[in-house]
Amino acid sequence: MLRWVLLVLVLANAVFFSWSQGFWAAQGWAPARTNEPERLQQEVQAQAIRLLNSSKDPAEPLPTGPTPTDTTTPSEPASCWWVPGLNPNQANTVRQAMETLSLPASAWSLIENRSNGRWIVYWGKFEQAEVMAQRKATLRQLKIDYREVTQARLAPGLALGTFSSEAAAKEALSNVQGRGVRSARVVQERPESITWALRLPAITETEREMVLGVADTWADKTLLACP
Repeated sequence: MLRWVLLVLVLANAVFFSWSQGFWAAQGWAPARTNEPERLQQEVQAQAIRLLNSSKDPAEPLPTGPTPTDTTTPSEPASCWWVPGLNPNQANTVRQAMETLSLPASAWSLIENRSNGRWIVYWGKFEQAEVMAQRKATLRQLKIDYREVTQARLAPGLALGTFSSEAAAKEALSNVQGRGVRSARVVQERPESITWALRLPAITETEREMVLGVADTWADKTLLACP
């Protein structure tokens, strides 16, 4: 029985092999061919695909010719200007005038400049030139530095040191008196002062002309290029 089963299997394999090799193609019994030219012709060719709903044909050449010229007007160059040395009253008047101009808020600003008072160790007044010469000779002998004071209320006189605070001047006075200059004293040569500056960090020439239209508000001051 086993011999018959083996024989059937061998025959079946032989039949399948001959069929797969196309030995029976003449009788119309052969497997379908997968490498036939007709099948290749039916394959989709990706390079030939075209989108029917595309706004432009992919094969359509790109437009040639000159690029349209940009007609945008270039921006006007800007520069920095300022008006220094305004007193508080002038600064207030300038502020009011600038607020009437059609300038951006960032186009201008008023900057406060505060100057501290100045004190000196003062020796004087010496109305007679001979007395002034004697006092200078004394200071040179004591090796104390000095300078002449030019303010009308203090001249002719000598400053034996200049200081930004009254306390520092008083300390220096003690040192000078200890070295023999008994009649020296501390005086304030210049009081504390506040000035203002109008600053325009980046304005165009057109905007500068607008600002010059209110130049009378800063009286004797001048619009200058920023340093």
